[in-house]
Amino acid sequence: MSFVYLGSGIYLLLGNNIFNLSDFQKNGLSILFISYGLFRFFHSLKEMKEGIEGQNDT
Repeated sequence: MSFVYLGSGIYLLLGNNIFNLSDFQKNGLSILFISYGLFRFFHSLKEMKEGIEGQNDT
């Protein structure tokens, strides 16, 4: 799902303005999508790393 948010943000930032947003709104929304996608990606990596470390303890 993080890749969906990242892709959506990049598409909004670089693609055509299909939602009739102002430039400020388009850039702000794309930055929010990209930021949230990165947050989700790194949070998922952290969770997977903790899960693997927890399995090795047993």
